[in-house]
Amino acid sequence: MEALAKRINALPMSEVELNLWYFFRQRKLRSIQIKRAPSDYYEWTLEKRRDFLGAPSTHYLCKTIILENTAWNELYQDEPAYFKYVAVVIQYESKLSSEKVMKFAKEWQNNSIKHKKVAKKHFHFRLADEDIAHKLTGYGYNAVTPFLMKTELPLLLSKEILQLSPEYFWLGGGEVDLKLGISIDEFLENTNAMVADITS
Repeated sequence: MEALAKRINALPMSEVELNLWYFFRQRKLRSIQIKRAPSDYYEWTLEKRRDFLGAPSTHYLCKTIILENTAWNELYQDEPAYFKYVAVVIQYESKLSSEKVMKFAKEWQNNSIKHKKVAKKHFHFRLADEDIAHKLTGYGYNAVTPFLMKTELPLLLSKEILQLSPEYFWLGGGEVDLKLGISIDEFLENTNAMVADITS
């Protein structure tokens, strides 16, 4: 920890980056990389982003999206595993399937503990408004990361990511120009992520 403190004092770091480093250091994560990209990063092709991050292919580039269940019924708000918002991590090369997210969410809720099953009509997921996503996570557009969010949300990891070899991927790091690399094992060990088939 002392070595980390010296490094932090020697380098200009934002509060977000500093908090992430301490979070990962406390958990003794060894795979973490945090890179600060140029301001025009999102104007680059996926291939140029891949090269900047040193990833084997563009399939290693992922993003975190916040979805809202627009059919959420407050009558079931106390039911286990029935959620209004969910964070999902998918590859940029994949297309999110809201139908598959709905199917997973419904089956997960219906199979949880011994409570009422919520009907299919009360599940319908779409991209959450940017201001809602910011309020829930504390992170802005193109900056959302599953770590240190303001609100603990259910987290789904696309099962396609588990097929990567080496088992490592990149995602947002809490600021638009911060990119976070982590091994799949350490990601699963340090989040509440559920692996799910959520892309088409």
